[in-house]
Amino acid sequence: MKGFSSAILQALLLTSMLTVTFSVQPAWAWETIYISADGSIWPEGAPITTSDNITYTLTGDIIAEMIWIQRSSIIVDGNGRTLRGLGSGYGFYWSGCWNVTIKNTNIQYSRYGVFAHRSCLSTVVGNNITNNSWYGVYLFVSSNCSVSGTLINAVFDGKA
Repeated sequence: MKGFSSAILQALLLTSMLTVTFSVQPAWAWETIYISADGSIWPEGAPITTSDNITYTLTGDIIAEMIWIQRSSIIVDGNGRTLRGLGSGYGFYWSGCWNVTIKNTNIQYSRYGVFAHRSCLSTVVGNNITNNSWYGVYLFVSSNCSVSGTLINAVFDGKA
């Protein structure tokens, strides 16, 4: 009987450990997340939400090659969350879009933290952009864009 109760106790202990292990919420990982021109978010289930197709809010930390924005006149509010790259790619990327705002996001471990191509009237405000291998913010062939209240530092060597 003593061996039987010991086995039950061990089983209960193992079950409680597995319950704790599976309740941990990891960062959401994907190669590329899209905010499409029609306002939809792909893939479904990405931790980004919108109720009006104008303001997009991160609801969890993300590990991804990039968030590719294909819609103009939007605000992406990181809500204090982290977008962690895979060591290459562009944290946030958009081309040919205007009036894009990126705010309140920790952006790290990409080639470029923010890359705007052929953009105008875009804003990068209140972000922490760290440990990117090439540039924190790169505005290529873009005009009337602003960067303010944003920490940009600590370029990493790509080995992290």
